[in-house]
Amino acid sequence: MATASWITLSVADVEDYLLAPQLTALRNAALGDTQVDPLPQIIRDVATRVRAEVQGCPSNKVSPVAYSIPPSLKQAALAIIIARAQTRLTVLSLTEDQVRDYESAERYLERVAACKVPVEQPPDVESNVQAGGAAELASYTPQIQTLTNMRGL
Repeated sequence: MATASWITLSVADVEDYLLAPQLTALRNAALGDTQVDPLPQIIRDVATRVRAEVQGCPSNKVSPVAYSIPPSLKQAALAIIIARAQTRLTVLSLTEDQVRDYESAERYLERVAACKVPVEQPPDVESNVQAGGAAELASYTPQIQTLTNMRGL
């Protein structure tokens, strides 16, 4: 698949997929005195997971931009974010459509990792590769310790 700029998901992206009451409940309900809105961390965690699935296919490259994902995986990532966020609240349940979207997203990511679905390759990956860095493995001969060569220690 061609190269394309990868995207970084935000709370605003999640807002596009949820009703206002759901979003408010997910961001504010069941927070302790020292807790902050959990949604940004859930977004980062899911983005990390999506990037790992992309890397599951050896022919895929990953953008050096932290938490960025291929644009074609936005909908799948958002379905997983919503499902993960929803687990915080026992009073709200995913709708049937949200459950279906979540299950579909999981299957889709499995197909990406198995190289069955191509994803956009990041245009910025080559510019961050250091040229000329070679490594050489030093060889050594292991010494076998015996009573004879250990005598005198």
